[in-house]
Amino acid sequence: MTAPMMASQPVPQIWRLQAYNQPTAAMQPSLHLPPPEEGEAMEFVPPHQQGSPVKTFLLGAAMVAVLGIGGWVWWDAQIDDATRPKSEAAPIVAAPEIPPAPEPEVRRAAIPTTAETAEAVLPAVDVAAMQREARGLVEKLFQATDPAERQATVHEGERHAAEIEAFFNVPADQRPKLTVLSAVKGTAVTLPGGEVHPLLNLSTTQCSQGALVRLIEGSDGKRRIDWPLLRETHEGVLRQNLASASEAPSWAWVLLKPSHGFELSEKDRSLYLTFAMHVTADGRSPLVACAERETLFGRYLDRETVWSQAYLCRVFTRRLNVQASGDAVLIVDMEGAVLSQVTPP
Repeated sequence: MTAPMMASQPVPQIWRLQAYNQPTAAMQPSLHLPPPEEGEAMEFVPPHQQGSPVKTFLLGAAMVAVLGIGGWVWWDAQIDDATRPKSEAAPIVAAPEIPPAPEPEVRRAAIPTTAETAEAVLPAVDVAAMQREARGLVEKLFQATDPAERQATVHEGERHAAEIEAFFNVPADQRPKLTVLSAVKGTAVTLPGGEVHPLLNLSTTQCSQGALVRLIEGSDGKRRIDWPLLRETHEGVLRQNLASASEAPSWAWVLLKPSHGFELSEKDRSLYLTFAMHVTADGRSPLVACAERETLFGRYLDRETVWSQAYLCRVFTRRLNVQASGDAVLIVDMEGAVLSQVTPP
């Protein structure tokens, strides 16, 4: 009996990976880049930094257009100037003339005033000490009974001895008695000289307006009373001379202060330098003092005086016949004035 045949068993299959799943050597990434071609840059430029050919073209076209328009405008201007008639040509503007350089101005050196020189040379003045000293001397002068005592209080007393005795040796009811002795506001500067002096207002029973008092230092270094200043301002010498002989000039001690000269007419103010001339210590009712501007003496006063300063001086004056609101006098000369140093106009 034939044995039954067994069913055939399938042959087991062996699966293999296909060739394309296995990368070949050609498919492996390589770290070696191919050499650059000739003329190619070695540096690698990222794409976003690489220049755009379109932008380069547009920029070049714009530059060509600008140059073309400029050349066209220039050429049109050249043709227009060549074809324009000469009568219509643009006028030629002449260059402005340059004036020659001015010659340097040569000025004479300014001569210092006497006040400036004195300020640099003389020592400072102790006003309070001088006023105290003056008060003591004035009181001794009016209280003394002996002529020698009076002369001892006066500068160069022996020289003025006769005037001093004539001043005091009068009947008792006429003898001047000291009533008020006060300081005058500010100080005065001697002209010429430039010395600074504090002044006192000396009022007596015979002079209620007040006389001017100052001290003068003698050769012995001691200060004493200036007698001519006291006597002339106490007796009102200048006003007496003007009242008795109006046209005759006379010498007198005065206190000058520069002024605007509003007492004179506008026409006369242009001709004269004006001052308020005080002949008493109270400062009331000053005379209108004038000096001719266009004279050596007038230029001397203009150079030596400054505004708001009082000047003590001895002047030669006469009455001035001009239209004025007060008594006007003309200052003809001044004791000690040096006119040779005055600069000509």
